[in-house]
Amino acid sequence: MVLLDLWTVDKRYLNADRFERLSAIQKSVTPTPADAFILKDQSYKRVLNLAVSTFNDNTPTSYFHKSVGGYHGAKLKRYQELIDSALVGEINTFISAAGNAKSAEDLIPALSSTPALDMLNTRYIIYNHEAPPVINPYSLGNAWFVENLYWLKMQTRKSWQSNH
Repeated sequence: MVLLDLWTVDKRYLNADRFERLSAIQKSVTPTPADAFILKDQSYKRVLNLAVSTFNDNTPTSYFHKSVGGYHGAKLKRYQELIDSALVGEINTFISAAGNAKSAEDLIPALSSTPALDMLNTRYIIYNHEAPPVINPYSLGNAWFVENLYWLKMQTRKSWQSNH
């Protein structure tokens, strides 16, 4: 009886008219020139899109790439804390540097002081959808879980260099 009741109610709200073919959805989302540039890189990387509202964004950035920003109603509390404590400040520093930059290469020094973005493996920063993104040379790559810990004596840099 419950199954019959659920079926009839569901068919009223979830009928064939409510679903779209995947090809129709894919046609509606087209990559921007910046997205096309990034899609050439097949490695694991993250993208920060500053051309939109970074953490309230619903543009195709997350459709094509692993995005640092984007919106989700169930965002993890720890990630929100990282956004509030580190990412917002780093993004603002980068935006300030962008205001004074004459070219994309002028933005590279500003990326040297973005450890949280580097930790998240942010390789590309989109500042204009029509222009190639800024490539972050300081991104740290993938993170891996540690199987074993090895405790070592603390050495100074000079003594380490003499031993190696």
